[in-house]
Amino acid sequence: MSTQILTDYQCIDFKKLLLLKGKSIGLTDQETHILLLMMTLSELGVRPIYPQKVAEFSSLSVKDIDDIMIGLVDRHYLDRINLKIDFKPLEKLLLGIKVEKMSGAIEIDSFESNMLTDSEDRFDVLVVTPEKMNLLIRDGIETKMGRPLALAVVDEAHNIEEESRGINLEILLANI
Repeated sequence: MSTQILTDYQCIDFKKLLLLKGKSIGLTDQETHILLLMMTLSELGVRPIYPQKVAEFSSLSVKDIDDIMIGLVDRHYLDRINLKIDFKPLEKLLLGIKVEKMSGAIEIDSFESNMLTDSEDRFDVLVVTPEKMNLLIRDGIETKMGRPLALAVVDEAHNIEEESRGINLEILLANI
């Protein structure tokens, strides 16, 4: 399954992920610093992003920043399209995660059971319905996976007021 859904719904804070994984994807501290500034400027709507603008917020020289920015493009951490910086290559490197999806069926089939216990091919993100998540929690998902549930993103909050699904969703959130 594509990680695009995670970026489309803004479930990922790429600046925090950059701080945590920068070194592991081969970035220096200075490159991480410049990327964080560039990402922040981009979020603020600053266009175009150029070394002199970044230098307003950094202790590095304009020449050093220019060299770093060129190096990031040359090493495929960034793309430059019509003078616009594209962070997609960096996001793909940072996401280096495996996303799996389970069916909405109210049972855990053998394929799904293997997915939970396979330590060789572990997923990082699991997309499930609230009903399936409730079943997984009652079935001891953390014990089966051998690791804790770290984060739950619920895209069903609008159903809390609904009589039939609302109480089930509230119970699920309380159990998490």
